[in-house]
Amino acid sequence: MNKNILTILGLLFCLIIAVGVAYSTSLHNDFIWDDFFLVKDNQYIKSWEKIPKIFSEDIGAGGGVELYEGGKAKYGYYRPLQILTYLVDYSIWGVNPIGFHLSNTLFHLLTSFSIFFLILILFKDKLISFLTALLFAIHPIHTEAVSYISGRADSLAVIFMILAFIFYIKFIEAPKNIFLIGTILSYLLALLSRENTLFFPVIILIYHYTFKKNINKKIFASVLTMILFYIAIRLTLLKHIFPDAVSIGEIPLENRLPGFFTAVFNYIKLLFWPAGLHMEYVPWKFSYFAKGAVIGAIIIVLIILGAITARKKNPRIFFALTWFFLLLIPVSNCLYPVHAYMREHWLYLPSIGFFLMISCGFAVLLRKKIMKYFAGIFLICLTIFFIIMTREQNSYWKDMISFCQKTLLYEPYYAKMHYMLGNGLSQKGLLKEAITSYTNAINYDKSYADAYYNLANIYLRTGNKSMAVTCYENTIKNNPNYGKAYNNLANLYMEKGRITDALPLYKKTLEINPNDIYAINNLACVYRDTGENALALDLYNKAIALAPVYPATYYNAALTYKNLGNVEMTKKYAQKWAELSGRAPVKN
Repeated sequence: MNKNILTILGLLFCLIIAVGVAYSTSLHNDFIWDDFFLVKDNQYIKSWEKIPKIFSEDIGAGGGVELYEGGKAKYGYYRPLQILTYLVDYSIWGVNPIGFHLSNTLFHLLTSFSIFFLILILFKDKLISFLTALLFAIHPIHTEAVSYISGRADSLAVIFMILAFIFYIKFIEAPKNIFLIGTILSYLLALLSRENTLFFPVIILIYHYTFKKNINKKIFASVLTMILFYIAIRLTLLKHIFPDAVSIGEIPLENRLPGFFTAVFNYIKLLFWPAGLHMEYVPWKFSYFAKGAVIGAIIIVLIILGAITARKKNPRIFFALTWFFLLLIPVSNCLYPVHAYMREHWLYLPSIGFFLMISCGFAVLLRKKIMKYFAGIFLICLTIFFIIMTREQNSYWKDMISFCQKTLLYEPYYAKMHYMLGNGLSQKGLLKEAITSYTNAINYDKSYADAYYNLANIYLRTGNKSMAVTCYENTIKNNPNYGKAYNNLANLYMEKGRITDALPLYKKTLEINPNDIYAINNLACVYRDTGENALALDLYNKAIALAPVYPATYYNAALTYKNLGNVEMTKKYAQKWAELSGRAPVKN
C-alpha cells in the first residue's frame, strides 16, 4: 500500500473519530416533532410489503397524514428513499430511537467522506479536502440534519448528489458508459431523497464554468431527462412539483426578498459563530430597511463581487462562493415560496462552499513557515470548540419537552411550539402543564383548531366536561371539517341526553370521514336507542367490515339483537365480543 493511500485512510479515520465524538451524545435522544408520523407511527416502515406504497405515495402517508381535496398531497414531499432507510432501521431496531440516530450519524459521516473525495478530485489537494470535510462534519449548524431523525433526507440527498457529481466529472474526463450509468443511478437516488437535488444542473454549470470544461451533451441530456422523469412522477403521484407553502406563498415576491437577505445574514453569522441554534425561525415578514436585511444584501453583493474577482485569479474561491450562493437560491423564497424564511438544515448542501473557502484560507496559512504554527493552534482550538458545541447542541433534540422549551426561549410567541409542548406534556401525564401550553398556543393564535381540540381532550380527561364542550365547539368553529371534534362533542351531548343535538354531529363526522369506526359505532348506538334497529345493524356490520377486531361493535350489535329478541345472533355477537375483549366466554 503506497504512502498516498495510507495518508487518505488516515485522514478518513480522523473524520470517523471527529464525527463519532461530536455526535455520540445524540444516540440516546428520543423521537421528536415529525419523527412521530415519519418514523414511530409510520405503518409503512413496519413491513417490507409496504415498499410499493413507500414509492407511490406522499412521505406522510404511512403516518396517517391525510390528503387535501382532489387528492393533492398534504405533506407534499416525495422522498421514498428516506422512508426506505427507516424501514431498514425498523427491521433491525424496532422503534428504539438509538438505531435511527446511529444511522443518521453514519449517513453524515458518509456525506463527509463524499465531500472529501469530491474536493480531492476537483482540486487535487488533500489538505483542503480534509479541512473542508472536517469543518463540515463537526460544525453544530448541521445538528438539525443529523441529531433530528427526520432530518435524514439532507444527508441522503447530498451523498448521492455528490456521488453523481463525481461520476459526472469522471465521465467528462473519460467518457465511459460505467461513469454515465453511475451518474444516472446516483442522481436518481438523490432525487428520491430530497427535492433540492433538482438543482444538480446548477452544480454542473458551476463546474464547467470554473474549470473551462466543455459540456458533454450526452450526459447533460441524461441528467435533464432524469429531472423530467422525476417531475412526471411527482405530478402523477402528488399532483404538484413543489410542496405547498401557503403562509409564505401569500406574501408577494417583493416582500419575500428582504426575508432572504435577512436569512443570508443569519446564515453567515451562524456559520462563523454557531450560538443560539434552534428550529422554527419566525416571523416571515421583514422590511428592506431592517438591519439584518441591509447587512444581508451587502453580503450578497460582496459574494457576487468576490466571485467575479476570483473567477480568473482563484478558481477555488470562485467555485466555493458560487456553490454557496447559488445553492441557497432554491430555499430563498425567490424562485418559489417555501415554508419559512430560513432553516438551519437548508445550509447542509450550500455550506460545503463556505467550508471550502475557509479551508482554502487555512491551507494558505498552514503552508507558510511562520503562520503555520498560529494557524495550526487556531485550527485545533476551532475543531475542539465546534465538537463541544455540537455535543451540547445535541441535547436540544433530546426529547419533545426539552426541544419545545428550548425553542420557546428564542421564539416565545410561536403558537405551534406551545401546541407541540402541550402534546409532549400530555403524553407524560402532566395535564395541568399541558393545559397551560395549549392555552398559550390559543392566546397567540385564536384560530388554532388543533390546540382547541387537544385542550378539550385534556379537560375531558380531568372531568371538566363543560370546558371540553366549549373547546370542541371552538374547534369546529375554526375548522368546520374537524371530524373527531364533531364525534367527541356528540358523545358529550349524549351523556346529557341531548340525542337530537348529537345525531347530526355523528352524521357530520361520517360525512367528513366515512370510515371513522368510532363515529359509525356511536351513530349506530343512537339508532339502537331510538328504536331504529335495522339502521343500527347496517352500521355495525359496516364497522365490523372496516375493523373486525374492535370489540365494542360486537357488544353493541349483541344488544341490538337482544332488543329484537334474536337469541341466536345475540349469543353469536356476544361470544365474539368476549373473545376479542378477553372476557369470560358467554354461556349458552
